[in-house]
Amino acid sequence: MLGHVNEAEDYFKKALKISEEIKDYLQMAYIYYEFAYLYSDYDQDEKAQKAAKKTLEIFNGLKEKTGVNYPEIDKLYKDYNL
Repeated sequence: MLGHVNEAEDYFKKALKISEEIKDYLQMAYIYYEFAYLYSDYDQDEKAQKAAKKTLEIFNGLKEKTGVNYPEIDKLYKDYNL
């Protein structure tokens, strides 16, 4: 199973790098969101918390700029007790 985690992690890291290069903040938020749940599924709680906090930071920044309320925000607060 750990091989699948590493494979998924590598994929998300590549996607994150591309998103950062083109400054696609919404995509970055979704990638960190996926990281949070990937790590959580494999009991890597510290990494999951860190990714969830980064996700919230980006989503909340986007919410301030656009006024859009992303449902993932509430889910993260609930799932990670943030």
